[in-house]
Amino acid sequence: MIAIESVSRHVADLDAAASFYEALGFARGEARPWGAGGADQALWNTGDREWRGLTMSLPSGVSERQFPLRLREYRGGPRHVWNTLDAWSVGSGHMGLCVEDPYQTWNALANAGELRAQTRGGGPIPMPDEFRAEGERHVERPFATFRDPDGLVIEIQPPRRAHPATPNWVELGDERAGVSHLNLNVPNMAGAQKFFEAIGVEFPEGPFESFAHPWLGNVMGTPPEDGEWTIVYARLPEADGDGAMFSLELIEYHALDVERGYANALLSDANVTMITLRTPSLDDVMADAVAAGGTVYTPGGAVALDGASRAVVLRAPGPTRSSSSASSQASLRQPAGGDSPHRSSRSPSGASRRCAGPCGAPFGVAIRDTVACCDEASSCCIGNMLIGSCWGEGGAQWCSLMARLRRAITRSTWCVRTWQASSILSCPTRIRCSRRCEQRRPSSMTPEHGAWFVTRHEDVLKIYRDLETFSNADIYPTRVPIPCVIAEKVGADYRFPTDKHLNTMDEPEHTRVRKIMTKVFSARRVREREPEVRALANQLVDGFVNGGTVDLLGRYTSPIPTGVVAMLLGTTQEVGRKFRGWVENIFTLTGQLDLPEEEAIKHWNGLIECESWARDLIADHRKRPRDDFTSFMIEAESDDGSPSLSDDEILQQVLSVLLAGSDTSSVAIAETVYRLLAVPERWLAVVDNPALIPAAIEEGMRLASPVRGLHRFVTRDVELGGVLVPAGSDVYFMHSSANRDASVFADPDAFDLERSEMREHLSLGTGARFCLGAPLARLEARVAIETLVERLPDLRLAPDQGELEYEINMIVPILRALEVEWTPSSPA
Repeated sequence: MIAIESVSRHVADLDAAASFYEALGFARGEARPWGAGGADQALWNTGDREWRGLTMSLPSGVSERQFPLRLREYRGGPRHVWNTLDAWSVGSGHMGLCVEDPYQTWNALANAGELRAQTRGGGPIPMPDEFRAEGERHVERPFATFRDPDGLVIEIQPPRRAHPATPNWVELGDERAGVSHLNLNVPNMAGAQKFFEAIGVEFPEGPFESFAHPWLGNVMGTPPEDGEWTIVYARLPEADGDGAMFSLELIEYHALDVERGYANALLSDANVTMITLRTPSLDDVMADAVAAGGTVYTPGGAVALDGASRAVVLRAPGPTRSSSSASSQASLRQPAGGDSPHRSSRSPSGASRRCAGPCGAPFGVAIRDTVACCDEASSCCIGNMLIGSCWGEGGAQWCSLMARLRRAITRSTWCVRTWQASSILSCPTRIRCSRRCEQRRPSSMTPEHGAWFVTRHEDVLKIYRDLETFSNADIYPTRVPIPCVIAEKVGADYRFPTDKHLNTMDEPEHTRVRKIMTKVFSARRVREREPEVRALANQLVDGFVNGGTVDLLGRYTSPIPTGVVAMLLGTTQEVGRKFRGWVENIFTLTGQLDLPEEEAIKHWNGLIECESWARDLIADHRKRPRDDFTSFMIEAESDDGSPSLSDDEILQQVLSVLLAGSDTSSVAIAETVYRLLAVPERWLAVVDNPALIPAAIEEGMRLASPVRGLHRFVTRDVELGGVLVPAGSDVYFMHSSANRDASVFADPDAFDLERSEMREHLSLGTGARFCLGAPLARLEARVAIETLVERLPDLRLAPDQGELEYEINMIVPILRALEVEWTPSSPA
């Protein structure tokens, strides 16, 4: 029989962690000084790193024993601190404590300076009556959550009475003050049940029910649009607990990003939590766990701890670090600059090309903290920020423009201001800071001011998290004036049709609209679309498989996301084939400047055609409702029965799905395939082991940054990277640079399928602004690459396919082509 023995926490600072848990009521126990070696090193696969430890304890909430909490701190060797991951990320979780008075515990932590609140609202929140057992409805049951110094969430609540069995709950006995349960967030409840039942955990009978309630989201501090949850209470005996049963709570968040989490954590990382189980039949448990999809983490299997016991570390099902041999690791990891199979003939093989401008900086060097090579008079390398590295022979063109700019550089925040329009017009890249309508600017701002460019990962995170200071409203009006011939068509009061979509809203409108859209993009509904996506991918391959060569962008990586968007919106694939052109029209008008009039007219006409189609689509869905996104937006109702969204809001959200779901996903798929094919050993490794595909997608998204950067309007003075940014400023924060920040990503320009910090990339945003369609984008990319691996295993880059070429745009990169070839199985 398996039983729970203790919980281990790996922390960044043992003293800080111990102070927190002491304030929470845990007692100090045995301490271990710094040291290395011993069987534990082999068990936890931590090499020769030194560690120190402390055992603390709190009474168990279900038995008479003291429940151990073992804290460890490592030093030396690689280690990552995961305390910035959301509490609802897969693999994270919480420890549940029963306390007699949650308000008193909350205030005691606050008085000790140890309160890191997770619950919204400033204190414990009473449970609604509908959640309480019938006999408890006269008793207030306040719940609250907060974090320890390393990010683990602690949940507090009063002791519960015995709980009868339900479809989602096993029968549980009375609780007392102490450790009551442990929680784990899982990507798939069925897979988690299979694993934990295999090792002896008892589950309720089911079928499991899902529900949504704002109270739970407020207690846990999840985004307001959290959608449906499935919560299951399982149980297992407590070791030395005289038969007492301990609760294991599993949660699947259907509407949130199910792929972001701790899949690549090392056991020496801070904020890694492990549950220690005790069993008399270790070999049987190991075999059952592996058969149920688990992974044995400890190299070589079980480790002898002493003369009478052995131990092993198991991982539950989910993405894990590759267990490749050293030789195959070398084939999967290439140094920066190793991706291009066609090096320039202008320099000797292996020699670094350098910028032709005054700085002479080597190409491929990303601009991050500071720029030491450029002086005040020649700021050529400021162009790197938009791309993440110099642009080859285009460096001289960057210099011709940027030498005219004055700059202020402190760490990662750049202010670009006071240039002449002729400088921009003469620059073939047409990169320019965004402008805001004059009425939005304080009177102290002048038309020649530009934007603050924010490049470091830490500072970009700050912008994402501070929604009050960094406003998202009205930030993407068109940058290209309406030509006279277009103005005659649409009228002088024409309003750009994407200026009020989800990505250009502040609270409370953002939460109101996103909550509605979340239900369509829940992870469960996305998973249900996988057969449709796979059928589409195979249909596209059928169209060119016998040809031996193809532009993969035009015939495959672009039609997959546009085809999926067509399904979502409820239109035909024939119309879907127009999406890429319409999206390019809109992004050109919002992300570029100074277009020749003929080009501007073309893009404006494309926009008007797109808007007209969207209005007709909505009108048709009003007459003939269907089971799709468009009808869902139309039929959404407020509490009083009135429509939740106005006609203009429905139009905006239809266009936002079209914009967000087309070009960005296409670029992510194409970049990932390109980087795999650029080093043939990588592609062969993925063909041999398709389980590497999710990691390849994350690295592809990190390096490609399908959304290069975004703007925010600063509502109050704020410091970014040591620079005071005044209220009324624009900031342009750059995923392309943050995703290559060397303080976060080791060897940041390398494509590394075993990168432990892979999930730290910001290509999909984070927090309340995390990409709503992230589960769908990852599904499309995974299915697209899996289909290529299966159907075209000998795929390779065409001989004339050099580095990928983009049109530069401040918001999205517009990719032109990806030429590939293979040996057809039959003549064309």
